[in-house]
Amino acid sequence: MIDALTEVVLASGLQRPDLRAYIFFTPPEASMTADVAAAS
Repeated sequence: MIDALTEVVLASGLQRPDLRAYIFFTPPEASMTADVAAAS
């Protein structure tokens, strides 16, 4: 399931491999934090 916030994070991840890796190698709870950070 991909929502709007996830799309924002994934788009950011395309330019920030470190963020992309963080998203894919952390549990959903941590990914929610990444969503908030990327959206702000």
